[in-house]
Amino acid sequence: MAPLPSEAVNTTVTFQVDSGSVATILDVASGAASTCTIPSGYSACFQLPTGGTFTGSNSRSYTIVGYGSGVLPRLLVTDTSDLDNLTLTTVEFKPEATTGWGSAAANIGTGQSPPNDYGERHTLTVVITHRFDQTPNVRTVNDASRYSFALRASGMFKGNPTNYAAITGATGSGDFVKFEGVGKFGSGNEETTLLSPFPTSNSDGLGAWPACDTANSKLNAGRTPSSDVNYCPLRRTIATTAAPTSSFSSNPALEQVSTYPNYFCDNSIPVPPGTGTSAGASARCTPTVILTLTATLNGPDSWVLSSSGDLGGGSGCNLIPPGPPLSTPARPCQSNGQGKKKSETQINTAIGGYFIKQDTFDIQAFGNEGAEPTAACVTCNCQDPDVCGVSITTLFNTGLAAGGSVDPHYKLTHSADESFPGPDAIVANPPAGAWVSNTSTSKWISPSANQTQSPGGGNPVGTYTYRTTFDLTGLDPGSASITGQWATDNAGMDILINGISTGQTIGIAEFAHFTPFSISTGFISGLNTLNFVTHNACCADGNPTGLRVEMSGTAKIQ
Repeated sequence: MAPLPSEAVNTTVTFQVDSGSVATILDVASGAASTCTIPSGYSACFQLPTGGTFTGSNSRSYTIVGYGSGVLPRLLVTDTSDLDNLTLTTVEFKPEATTGWGSAAANIGTGQSPPNDYGERHTLTVVITHRFDQTPNVRTVNDASRYSFALRASGMFKGNPTNYAAITGATGSGDFVKFEGVGKFGSGNEETTLLSPFPTSNSDGLGAWPACDTANSKLNAGRTPSSDVNYCPLRRTIATTAAPTSSFSSNPALEQVSTYPNYFCDNSIPVPPGTGTSAGASARCTPTVILTLTATLNGPDSWVLSSSGDLGGGSGCNLIPPGPPLSTPARPCQSNGQGKKKSETQINTAIGGYFIKQDTFDIQAFGNEGAEPTAACVTCNCQDPDVCGVSITTLFNTGLAAGGSVDPHYKLTHSADESFPGPDAIVANPPAGAWVSNTSTSKWISPSANQTQSPGGGNPVGTYTYRTTFDLTGLDPGSASITGQWATDNAGMDILINGISTGQTIGIAEFAHFTPFSISTGFISGLNTLNFVTHNACCADGNPTGLRVEMSGTAKIQ
C-alpha cells in the first residue's frame, strides 16, 4: 500500500556541538519549493540559515556562516530516475570566539601517541536526512538491477590565526572527520548501513580482514575489493601541513571505492499506469538516506564543507567540473539511459567515473582557496567520538564570571570562615604576583572576593571544600574520563569523585603554577559530583586562599 501522508519524510539537517542539544537547522517538507537558485544539473536547492549559537563543552559555542564572499550555505539535491545526489556545500562551522583558547602548542600539540596533547577539543556532528521521492527510480518485476548508494565527502579544516598559528608547523594537527550513513530501501522501513557488511571469511586466502582503523580509512592491497573503506566508516585524521587550511578531499579522497554496496530497493509505492513497466509491477524505488558527518577540532579551528555529502547511483556520467570559486558546485552525473536496467558493473562504472571527476574538481577548487591536500596522520591519537568518546559538556572551569561575582558552577560546601560559610564561591581578587594569573579560560575562586595580602584580605586557617556537578545522562559512565590541571593556596588535600578519594594532592606553596590531574574511575549514571578539598595553612586573622581548576572530559554515547 502507498504510504500515508503522515509517513512522508521531511528533508532535514541537524547540527550538534559535543553532546549538547541537537539543533534542526533545516526542515522542509517533501516536494517543497526551492529556497535558492538551483544550479544547472540539480533538482532542488535549500538554503541553510546562517548565524545561531550552538554550545558545547567548556561553554564554547559555534556558529554557521557561508564559505565564500556573498555565498550562503546550501543543500543541493538531484532526484532523477537515474541519479540521486545530495551536496551540502559552502558552509563553514566556526567558533564564535577565538580568544582564550591557550597557546598554539596547547591547542595543536603533537597529536601523536604518546602523549595525547591535542589541547581543547570539540566534536561537531551534522546529520542530513532526505527521501528521493520526486522522480522515483522505476523498477520492473524481478528486475535484476540493484540500487547503489556510495559515500563521498569533501571539505577542509581552517585554522584560526587570530591568536595562534593554527595548523601551521604542527607535528600533527589531529583534526578529524568521519562520514557514514544508513538507507531505508524496503517496505519495512528498516535501516541498512550504506557500507558493506564486515567480511567474516578469508575466502581470498589472504588471511583475516583487518579491523577498522580508528584514525583513517585505508587501502588493503591484494583484496577484492582492495580496501576497507566500504565496510568501515570513512575517516581521516589530518597530519602535518604548512598551510593554514587543510583539505581532506585527496591523499586519498574521503570516498568509497568500487565495488560499491548495492541493495534491493522496493518500498511498496505503486507504479502509476502508463509508466512503461512490466505488467504486474508493484513498486518504485524511493529510498531515504540518513547521512552523518562528524568532525573533531583542536583549538579554534573551523570546519568547511563544500561539494560534500556526494552520493551517486545507477547512471553513466556527463560531468564537466566548473572552475572556482567554491561557490560554484560541480554538476552531478547527467542521465544517459533513463529508465533502462543497469547491471552492477554499469552502476560501479557510473559512480566511479562521477567520483573521479568530483575529485579533480575538488583538488582544483581547494587549491585555489589555498588549502593543502593533506595526507592522513598515521600516528595520531584516536579522535573518533564513537570510539574515544564525546566531550562532557557540563564540566566547567572555575571563575567563569566577573571578579567579585558568584561562580555559577562551583559551590563552597565546607568553610573554616564563619563570616563566609558558603555556599557561594566567589571569583577572587588574587594577591599580586603570587598566584598563577587569571585568564579568560579560568580564574581563582575563594570564600570571599578579597584575597590580597592587605589587612582584611584572605580567610582564616582551615579546610575549604569546593564542589561542582556534571551530568552523564545519555553517556556511558564506564567510559568516562576527566583530565585537567588545578592550583590551590595553600595545600590541595584531595579530589573526590562522587565522594570517593582519588588521592591527588598539591603541596602548600605551589600556587604559582598548575598541577595536572586525571580521573578515570568512580563515575555514575546521571548527576556526578567533584569535590576539591583545600587547606589554608595560615593564619587565624586571615591569609589568601583559593582554588583554580581547568578541565575537560569525555565519555562514549550510550
